Amino acid sequence: MNLDLVIAQLKTWAPVLGGRVAGAAAFKRIKENTALETPCAFVLPLADDPQPPTSQNVVRQMLVDSFAVVVAVSNDSDERGQGAAATVDTMRRALWAALLGWRPTTEYDGVQYDGGSLQSIDRY
Repeated sequence: MNLDLVIAQLKTWAPVLGGRVAGAAAFKRIKENTALETPCAFVLPLADDPQPPTSQNVVRQMLVDSFAVVVAVSNDSDERGQGAAATVDTMRRALWAALLGWRPTTEYDGVQYDGGSLQSIDRY
């Protein structure tokens, strides 16, 4: 999948991110950045999962293409992380509104949610 399409979709339809959406290369350099304006998001490729062929005499095969959206929020001003936790729900809703059912191109069915988890990103 062309992840630039996902990035553009989020920049347009998830205004809570303020256009701060980048790809995997920017995510890799996150520990090098001294000033990371939050909230921001990174779109990363995950996997493609080929399904069994649908025909024996023609190559016709469905492919599930997966990507991740990693959202960084700050809890610098909140030692217990409650502010960031409240922001997580807002971010999830914004991502769902921007991506669920969206078709990047006519070759794709609509984007479906496959789950999420909280991760710690500590740049220090």
